[in-house]
Amino acid sequence: MESGIATQDVVSVVVTGKNASSTIDECLRSILSVKYPAERFEVIYVDAESTDGSLEIVKRMATEHQNLRYFVESGLQGAGRNRGIRESRGQIIAFTDTDCVVDESWLANIVSRLASQPEDVVGVGGPSITPHSESGLARHVGSLWDSFFGSAGARNPAHYSGSRFVDHNPTCNSAYRRWVFDMVGLFNEGLPVTEDEEFDTRVRRQGWRLLYANDVVVRHHRKNTLSSFTRQMYSYGFWRAHSGKKGMVPLKLQHFGPSLLVIYFLCLPFLGSVDLRLSLMPIAAYLAFGIISGTSRALRSRDVFLPTIVLGLGLVEHTAYGLGFISGLIKNGKSKA
Repeated sequence: MESGIATQDVVSVVVTGKNASSTIDECLRSILSVKYPAERFEVIYVDAESTDGSLEIVKRMATEHQNLRYFVESGLQGAGRNRGIRESRGQIIAFTDTDCVVDESWLANIVSRLASQPEDVVGVGGPSITPHSESGLARHVGSLWDSFFGSAGARNPAHYSGSRFVDHNPTCNSAYRRWVFDMVGLFNEGLPVTEDEEFDTRVRRQGWRLLYANDVVVRHHRKNTLSSFTRQMYSYGFWRAHSGKKGMVPLKLQHFGPSLLVIYFLCLPFLGSVDLRLSLMPIAAYLAFGIISGTSRALRSRDVFLPTIVLGLGLVEHTAYGLGFISGLIKNGKSKA
């Protein structure tokens, strides 16, 4: 079956944001400067009622670029993406986030990858890499997510070689054939997290496939403070559990790992009275795993502090995610506009 995608087809890039004044200029300029004919792509920015001047930055840029348009849509990211889809004109609709910088061949590779696939391959995405310029905690978060200790095989930070079919492409770096939205609907506007995976789950349940390609590249800034990183991980855990228990996204064994770790730590004082050596074996294995993962990263980056940093940040990540996951299983989440 032919793909139905031609190299002359228009691509619509949808970017949603709120209070992203520190990164929006860099993000949009990277898209507008890709090696792809300007008349064959458009950029649609949807602002969620920013109060930091983000929209004013975009308005100034739009005076220089005829293929940049902007809109305002209150609500969560799903609502913004849906507005972007409705306003778009492209046969392919691509997504990235305001804290991302796309590779110069990003659009060309999206189009060529989809054009080379049969029509049941309805979407493509790629790696979300930590920028080389990242410093401080953000650089260390990138190192953590580059290790299995930090990622546990999760799709979002994955950087596979070559191409493969995947269950999900996060919307910081994904693109779809336009008609798939007519077939499965738009993004869930009530989910602040996992709304992109919920959409991909509906796509796959219809029998269509999603492609990962390592030449469809964006560079994604990481959280640069411990508090913002902790809140992010708690939110990831909460909404993963919330969406999973409602059957909107699949729950896998690794999603339960951090919450089991939290329960283990809470029960540790009571386990010691049974058999101290036996009760300490899990924490010893956990610490060893973290140190080994950090050492592996240190050998590649020549950062002697990484074993300790990866272990410490991993403990923060797993604790926050685990607490969020437990809370998400117990409570019913309420979205916030």
